[in-house]
Amino acid sequence: GGLPHQARRRRLGQAHVAAQQPVGPLALHQLHGDVVGARRLVAAEVVDLHHVRGTAPELGDLARLPLEPRGDLRLLPEAVADDLHGDGSAELLLHGAVDHAHATAPDDGLDAGVPDDAADETILALGSDTGGSIRQPASFCGVVGLKPTYGSVSRYGLVAFASSLDQIGPITKTAEDAKLVFDVISGKDPLDSTSIKSIIHNSKFLIQNLRVGVPKEYFIGGMDKEVEKIIRDAIKRIEDCGAKIEEISLPNTKYALAVYYLIATSEASANLARYDGIRYGGIMNYESRIMTDEGGDLLEHYLTTRGTGFGDEVKRRIMLGTFALSAGYYNAYYLKAQKVRTLIKNDFEKAFQKVNAIFTPASPTPAFKIGENMSNPLSMYLADIFTVSANLTGLPAISIPIGFTQKKLPIGLQIIGKPFEETKILEIGKIYGS
Repeated sequence: GGLPHQARRRRLGQAHVAAQQPVGPLALHQLHGDVVGARRLVAAEVVDLHHVRGTAPELGDLARLPLEPRGDLRLLPEAVADDLHGDGSAELLLHGAVDHAHATAPDDGLDAGVPDDAADETILALGSDTGGSIRQPASFCGVVGLKPTYGSVSRYGLVAFASSLDQIGPITKTAEDAKLVFDVISGKDPLDSTSIKSIIHNSKFLIQNLRVGVPKEYFIGGMDKEVEKIIRDAIKRIEDCGAKIEEISLPNTKYALAVYYLIATSEASANLARYDGIRYGGIMNYESRIMTDEGGDLLEHYLTTRGTGFGDEVKRRIMLGTFALSAGYYNAYYLKAQKVRTLIKNDFEKAFQKVNAIFTPASPTPAFKIGENMSNPLSMYLADIFTVSANLTGLPAISIPIGFTQKKLPIGLQIIGKPFEETKILEIGKIYGS
């Protein structure tokens, strides 16, 4: 992670891979006995999934790239392609809804976008987390999902949804694997001005000296009773190991979801304005894009391209963001949301003066059934209530699987750390893995 980004890409691209075993249920660190080998495996096969060798493909083109398999390792770039980050349940994907890897029937549940790790079809994946899109699906699927500190990982090559919130991170089977991937993809990138040089913190700690904060605002009415019990049992387990548990208050949490959706939709509306079929985001082939629709009307071409190219949820968010940024509403909505965002950040800074890490649920419910919330977008948005604060504050956060409901659906514990202390929260996560 300490190499300059371009040099790191050259070195990683030359790394030799010799995966001698099929993927199956193995974890990444089990494919190679030594850390160097595992790092090379990650480097050679993962880095270009976002950096695509200097090209700028159309949306969805990455899924068609002829990437060469090596040994028994197979690449699954964009195995499920999200509709521009616009769906919290994986029902509005380009190729249809995704069935839950733990489901006993096709409509038992929904994994929100990362079936391959959970179904033992791959050993790792990269995702982008704008308001919980790594951690929530990781919780639903019973795998590990890490959202790094904002700026730790370059966003160059990622299709921007909300630039001040987006962050790339790994989805893996274990916390140890997440650290291996994070060590490779983190660091300064001259092509992303928001990225920074890797900051190495001492991750060693005695569990007897670990102070864990449990925010009372995160255990809310309407939360699934099984989820609450499993999370509280997990907190009790680490307390029994010697950690000190302290109830804390994050009073502005109640505003986090509203703040998130104002900021995220506003930034999305600005970022996605470029997809007009001429500069970016064409839905036709090159020849037909030169000629607009019958009659040659440019405005009609814009309307056709954006109307066909964006899904319903993305359109909904663009419209919300455009309204929030419109004349007469900017100060009332967007500017006020940014001010409250600062208050939320201050809450966390105050809490971290007393504790080393914060434990919360990753989601208020287990994975919900396909179609269960489609008629009520607000219910879908509420599923992000525990994850959005880490994006608003830029803090690192991880979802660790810690149990199952009576219906055998996984539940994830979210661990939030201080800025650039990814290694520490991963070390805490290993406690549950062991």
